[in-house]
Amino acid sequence: MMDRETLGEYSKAVLPAPDIDWIRLIDSDDLLENPEGIVSAWCKAVGLDFVPEALSWEPGARPEVGWYDNGSWHDSLSASSGLKPMPRTYGSVEDQPDHVKEIYAQALPHYEHLFKHRLKADETVNAPA
Repeated sequence: MMDRETLGEYSKAVLPAPDIDWIRLIDSDDLLENPEGIVSAWCKAVGLDFVPEALSWEPGARPEVGWYDNGSWHDSLSASSGLKPMPRTYGSVEDQPDHVKEIYAQALPHYEHLFKHRLKADETVNAPA
């Protein structure tokens, strides 16, 4: 795992860098709140055609998808029928143990730095050459 100094150095060295325009950060909250907009922007950013039909599928097991465990996340995904908007809910970090608050405080500046450079649904981006 990357320590916070290394993560901080990496994020500041890479973002923003004018010669590295191929980085496309997606914030999971943005994706869950607006899957079509974020996937469409990502496709445009990487030079792929956006296919809205790819955001939905028939639920259930399929031979082209191999689950490596039987966890609840995979069960939920297998039972799903697509990417649909899901408003997020948040708990309070103040309700967490002290060690969680400490990790949160250490990670938050890095998250905020990366968040400023995330791909947005309404963003016009150029595909990599």
